[in-house]
Amino acid sequence: LLGEDGLRKLRMKSHELVIDKREDPEKNLRNLMTFYQIWAHEMFPSMKFRDVIAKTEKICREKRLT
Repeated sequence: LLGEDGLRKLRMKSHELVIDKREDPEKNLRNLMTFYQIWAHEMFPSMKFRDVIAKTEKICREKRLT
């Protein structure tokens, strides 16, 4: 998460995420989840998205990321 494909990359690419207040909330949620899935795949290409989420949650419970 702290490597070059981790949280820094997520923050740098966040401007590419399109959330339109006039759009359907479900479409916005789909866009958000797709954005996170692509980021997770770039960070851990061999892992499934749910596994990346579980690993991230575990790491964040064990130590603080700053």
